Amino acid sequence: MKGDDLRIVRFMELSESVGLGFWVHPEVPKDRIAILRKAMADVVNDPDIRAEGEKRGTPIEPLSGVEIETLVNEAYALTPEQVQRVRAIFGTEKF
Repeated sequence: MKGDDLRIVRFMELSESVGLGFWVHPEVPKDRIAILRKAMADVVNDPDIRAEGEKRGTPIEPLSGVEIETLVNEAYALTPEQVQRVRAIFGTEKF
Protein backbone atom coordinates (compact mmCIF):
# COMPACT_ATOMS: atom_id res chain seq x y z
CA MET A 1 0.00 0.00 0.00
CA LYS A 2 1.34 3.42 -0.87
CA GLY A 3 0.45 7.00 -1.72
CA ASP A 4 -3.12 8.12 -1.11
CA ASP A 5 -4.25 4.75 0.22
CA LEU A 6 -1.53 4.72 2.88
CA ARG A 7 -2.32 8.27 4.01
CA ILE A 8 -6.02 7.43 4.29
CA VAL A 9 -5.33 4.26 6.29
CA ARG A 10 -3.03 6.19 8.65
CA PHE A 11 -5.77 8.77 9.16
CA MET A 12 -8.31 6.04 9.90
CA GLU A 13 -5.93 4.31 12.35
CA LEU A 14 -5.17 7.51 14.26
CA SER A 15 -7.52 6.92 17.19
CA GLU A 16 -6.20 3.37 17.60
CA SER A 17 -2.61 4.60 17.54
CA VAL A 18 -3.13 7.49 19.94
CA GLY A 19 -5.60 5.84 22.28
CA LEU A 20 -6.62 8.06 25.12
CA GLY A 21 -4.56 11.12 24.40
CA PHE A 22 -4.75 14.51 26.01
CA TRP A 23 -5.12 17.42 23.65
CA VAL A 24 -4.34 21.06 24.20
CA HIS A 25 -4.97 24.11 22.07
CA PRO A 26 -2.24 24.80 19.49
CA GLU A 27 -1.53 28.17 21.11
CA VAL A 28 -0.54 26.70 24.48
CA PRO A 29 3.02 27.88 25.17
CA LYS A 30 5.71 25.31 24.39
CA ASP A 31 7.10 25.43 27.94
CA ARG A 32 3.69 24.36 29.29
CA ILE A 33 3.44 21.61 26.71
CA ALA A 34 6.84 20.34 27.87
CA ILE A 35 5.61 20.33 31.49
CA LEU A 36 2.46 18.41 30.54
CA ARG A 37 4.42 15.90 28.46
CA LYS A 38 6.86 15.25 31.30
CA ALA A 39 4.05 14.83 33.83
CA MET A 40 2.23 12.36 31.58
CA ALA A 41 5.44 10.43 30.89
CA ASP A 42 6.12 10.23 34.63
CA VAL A 43 2.64 8.83 35.27
CA VAL A 44 2.55 6.25 32.47
CA ASN A 45 6.05 5.04 33.29
CA ASP A 46 5.39 4.69 37.02
CA PRO A 47 5.80 0.97 37.89
CA ASP A 48 2.77 0.99 40.21
CA ILE A 49 0.54 2.53 37.55
CA ARG A 50 1.74 0.05 34.95
CA ALA A 51 1.20 -2.86 37.34
CA GLU A 52 -2.34 -1.67 38.05
CA GLY A 53 -3.03 -1.50 34.32
CA GLU A 54 -1.79 -5.05 33.85
CA LYS A 55 -3.86 -6.22 36.82
CA ARG A 56 -6.99 -4.70 35.26
CA GLY A 57 -6.22 -6.18 31.85
CA THR A 58 -5.52 -2.78 30.32
CA PRO A 59 -1.79 -2.61 29.77
CA ILE A 60 -0.33 0.85 29.35
CA GLU A 61 1.60 1.25 26.11
CA PRO A 62 2.49 4.93 26.03
CA LEU A 63 3.67 7.02 23.13
CA SER A 64 5.60 10.20 23.78
CA GLY A 65 4.00 13.57 23.13
CA VAL A 66 6.32 14.02 20.17
CA GLU A 67 5.26 10.65 18.71
CA ILE A 68 1.56 11.53 19.11
CA GLU A 69 2.10 14.97 17.58
CA THR A 70 3.86 13.38 14.60
CA LEU A 71 1.03 10.87 14.08
CA VAL A 72 -1.65 13.57 14.29
CA ASN A 73 0.17 15.93 11.92
CA GLU A 74 0.74 13.13 9.44
CA ALA A 75 -2.85 11.90 9.61
CA TYR A 76 -4.38 15.35 9.23
CA ALA A 77 -2.24 16.29 6.22
CA LEU A 78 -4.84 14.90 3.84
CA THR A 79 -5.65 16.59 0.57
CA PRO A 80 -9.28 17.59 -0.09
CA GLU A 81 -9.56 14.62 -2.45
CA GLN A 82 -8.37 12.24 0.28
CA VAL A 83 -10.87 13.75 2.73
CA GLN A 84 -13.63 13.06 0.20
CA ARG A 85 -12.49 9.43 -0.06
CA VAL A 86 -12.59 9.08 3.75
CA ARG A 87 -16.08 10.59 3.78
CA ALA A 88 -17.18 8.14 1.11
CA ILE A 89 -15.75 5.21 3.08
CA PHE A 90 -17.71 6.28 6.19
CA GLY A 91 -20.81 7.30 4.23
CA THR A 92 -20.59 10.93 5.31
CA GLU A 93 -20.20 12.61 1.91
CA LYS A 94 -22.88 15.19 2.78
CA PHE A 95 -21.01 16.63 5.76
